Amino acid sequence: MLALAFSLRYDARDVTTVEATTTLLDTQAPAEALASLRALWDADTPWRELSGLAERAMHGSRPAVRLYVAGYRELTRLMLEAARSSYPEAVTEADGELAIADSAGQPRRAAVAVLDEGAVSAPFSAWVNAYGPDDGLALHLLSRVREALPATDALVLPAGHAALAHRDVSDDAALLFITAVRRELTARRTPLDTIAEAFGLTDTELGELFGVRRQAVAQWRTDGIPPARAEKVAATASLADLLSRKLKAERLPGIARRAADAYGGQSMLDMIAADRHAELLALVRASFDPSVTA
Repeated sequence: MLALAFSLRYDARDVTTVEATTTLLDTQAPAEALASLRALWDADTPWRELSGLAERAMHGSRPAVRLYVAGYRELTRLMLEAARSSYPEAVTEADGELAIADSAGQPRRAAVAVLDEGAVSAPFSAWVNAYGPDDGLALHLLSRVREALPATDALVLPAGHAALAHRDVSDDAALLFITAVRRELTARRTPLDTIAEAFGLTDTELGELFGVRRQAVAQWRTDGIPPARAEKVAATASLADLLSRKLKAERLPGIARRAADAYGGQSMLDMIAADRHAELLALVRASFDPSVTA
């Protein structure tokens, strides 16, 4: 098991957004940095699920690898956007994408890709050893973000906690995880890949879901989703991501094909095919919302 070495006693509710951003980028107290993270973003922030996804990925779940990398990238983007509000000269845009200024002040998109590479080592980092799998992952990334920015200093791990985190998986499983994450970081994925992987669909079945032939699906992969289908594809991909985070990957294809009273006797795939995707997404989101089900 991963040991949580520190007890955090810092009330994030009293911290304003400006104060939280300043503290996040300047403090050398990890407890204050964590409080700022909590003040800036609510419980849906990706770092809350990253450790669980990493654990599932290490036990062979391919969808969990994809979701882990996507969540790590999203948390990177959120941290860079926060930094941008305080240091607009350090975090800018280049060709419509976030970029980090180098030592000569030139915006570099490659610097963001370098941060993404941290997804490989994050679950094994000394931060995770010191602060546990959830907060440790966030602090690991924050330290890398601050190190990359010309206007800030890296967040330093307190003395005496330099050991790498122990994972209750074999060396082979850990090495497969590292390989899979690196492959995912360089993969060119589309929302169609997300949907097909989550629900276990062939291109023919994907076509049936969106009312087109298999050949059209293949063309969408290369030419992009046509505007008339973009909303439906995006909603279905969001549904696939949500279910993949909440359910075991091996169960999801069967659940998606099973008729349910909650869906009027239809299956999830039936509802999507009938253009009831938005309704389905709302129902599924509500089913995972404690404030609705309580």
